Amino acid sequence: MPLVEHSSAGTWRVQPIQAPSGTTDANLAGISCTAAACRTAVGHYPTGPGNARLYLPLAEYWDGSTWRLQATASPAGHKILGGISCTSAGSCTAVGWYRLSPYQTLAKQR
Repeated sequence: MPLVEHSSAGTWRVQPIQAPSGTTDANLAGISCTAAACRTAVGHYPTGPGNARLYLPLAEYWDGSTWRLQATASPAGHKILGGISCTSAGSCTAVGWYRLSPYQTLAKQR
């Protein structure tokens, strides 16, 4: 399951994350922080069994008290977000890759 830990005054604390419904395995790979706070994290999660498994993008937003799932726009095929940069709480760009055949670069903007 995805994990976020936050440090305050030198003490690390786990912050619970929402995982997409029906998944037992999700990964966060990047987080972006503005001067005020870390607000958006991205990664991916699997769906489907075995060789039919697809990976879908995962985005979470910190609302000040809880991490919340965010919808992402998605091209067809496997999609993984690996990094994110936010210039404000409402303006972020995430990058990663998706596969149809061959692999393609992926960028999403909010």
